[in-house]
Amino acid sequence: MTPMISPVATRPAEPCVSAGAAGAGGAGGADIGSRASDPAVASRGADEASSVTVTGGVLIDPRGRWTGPGADERVSVSAAGGGVFDFHARCAGNVRSARALLSVMDSHGITRAAVSAGGVVPLQQLSRQINDGGRADARADNAATFATCKRAPGRLVPVYFADPLRDVDAYSRDGGRFRGLEISPAVHGFRYDDAGVAELVAAAGDAGHSVYTVTLARAGARSADLAALARDFPHVTFVWGHCGHTGLDVAGLDDLAAEPNVLAEISGCLTVTARAAVDRLGAGRVLFGTEYPLQAHSVELAKVAALHLSPADRHRVLWANACRVLGEDPGPAPQMKTTSEASREARRAPSEERIPGANSDARVDFGWIQRDRRAGTGFLAGKE
Repeated sequence: MTPMISPVATRPAEPCVSAGAAGAGGAGGADIGSRASDPAVASRGADEASSVTVTGGVLIDPRGRWTGPGADERVSVSAAGGGVFDFHARCAGNVRSARALLSVMDSHGITRAAVSAGGVVPLQQLSRQINDGGRADARADNAATFATCKRAPGRLVPVYFADPLRDVDAYSRDGGRFRGLEISPAVHGFRYDDAGVAELVAAAGDAGHSVYTVTLARAGARSADLAALARDFPHVTFVWGHCGHTGLDVAGLDDLAAEPNVLAEISGCLTVTARAAVDRLGAGRVLFGTEYPLQAHSVELAKVAALHLSPADRHRVLWANACRVLGEDPGPAPQMKTTSEASREARRAPSEERIPGANSDARVDFGWIQRDRRAGTGFLAGKE
């Protein structure tokens, strides 16, 4: 029987089951990612149920307005009929990282997350390759990613991280177990017109997968090159990660807006870029993500709040679009814990697994990043 992991100090609860649970979850054992529903929250009206509280007690109302701290401890974004779907998170593929990810998701009201392999290359190397070019001869541990998500059906959705030079056969053979594909010119140094890219994208089309990728400012990997690739494969959905690599690539939106099979994922970009993405592409083509653990969930939730989206558009960005792209069940999602509950659980948990952002002296080891709040420091410990 596959061993199951419980999120840090999580109380017994009903599982949140998606349409993809069989593919990602398999059989046997208890879920690692189940949560309890809150009947009190469920009984509230749709507008109130779609409000947001970012950790720290800052309430954002359904129209995206900050209404001040203290009045409501909920850490949730639960638009009517849905929740919050993080389209882009990473996990080191071990038990500790999985438990930490689920705990942070719970403390910030994240219902589900699409997970790619983390720790593929050191951050310093990745930064140099983004600036100067180059290729990492590194392979993602996709088997570990799948095993992690298998233990959390309905919470963690596995995405295959492929190298176009080496992984075409492996993805064509094993990719059907996953829910999407990621390719990275920053990590593996390819161009979008390389033969291996075309083969991977064709295989993704056969599997019904979207293709997540982050463009760069060099020939062959720019937003215009991604637009050309999208035109070559009109039946495949592409996701433009981070709205480009600079945080301010509004020009890239001009390149991609005419391609209806391209959506924008907004983690890491500036608020002005996220606003432009919604304005130019429409809310139906914009996806919420966090780039966990490199970015704080509360930052990305606050950015969505600052966009002042209508309840319907916020529901699309935070939930419905991701469910559609990944083939997940968009039905009702359980409500989340309160900040105070997450804080109490954090204090009871072992120090290595306490929840960051839950008013605790958290120390979390993700394999490639460590953050020690007791010392007041955060430092890179190795890999991305």
